[in-house]
Amino acid sequence: MDVVLADGRKFTGIVASLHPDRDVAIIKIAEGDLPAAEIGDSSTVRPGQIAIAVGHPLGYRDAVTAGVIVAAGQAATESGPRMGDHLQADLTLLPGNSGGPLVDAWGRVIGVNTMVAGALALAIPSQAVERFVASGPAVKPNAYLGIEVKFVADVRRPGFGAGLVVVGVVEGSPADRAGLIIGDVIVALSEIEVVDQETLPASMLRLQPGDPVAIKVLRGDEPRDFVVVPTERAWEE
Repeated sequence: MDVVLADGRKFTGIVASLHPDRDVAIIKIAEGDLPAAEIGDSSTVRPGQIAIAVGHPLGYRDAVTAGVIVAAGQAATESGPRMGDHLQADLTLLPGNSGGPLVDAWGRVIGVNTMVAGALALAIPSQAVERFVASGPAVKPNAYLGIEVKFVADVRRPGFGAGLVVVGVVEGSPADRAGLIIGDVIVALSEIEVVDQETLPASMLRLQPGDPVAIKVLRGDEPRDFVVVPTERAWEE
């Protein structure tokens, strides 16, 4: 994979470790002495504290949104509060914010933005990320579909929003055997609607090889449902 730094330099990155449940990974490049943001202590974060999200929402580079922490260690879901070590804030996250830093008023990273729950933002606390990094390499086989996709923000069909256009299907792959073809537009995976270019990789990290995944596509203007059984494929270094 390509890793592009803020100064425009491009490197080839390798996945050194990943955490499927957290949707986080360690990507290494052959370069040292790089500038890094100061890491804050997420265990000291309290409701009412100022929080700032930095990312590239909807393609706008280095955009900043600000708000306050609502809960530390608790996330609101449709079925009620869920305990866990998420930071929850009332700031705006959009497609392109995932993976970006959540910082405090002093610019220290207190979390990694990951998803939206209702109208509120969720971030993985910095301490949880540091524990993951300190745990060492743990590269696991990942579920493999065998498709290449391109994100489109609007599929231009009533009732559907964003989608992933299939631009390549590996012959003999799980997607090929299931009947997906080039030109199909994926609009949902495992009942999770496509909202940005990260929807597919994030969904795949939650899957185990051999676990069937329901995929809804638009073929022309006609919605179709497929069940694809991913195979095992280890990350390549």
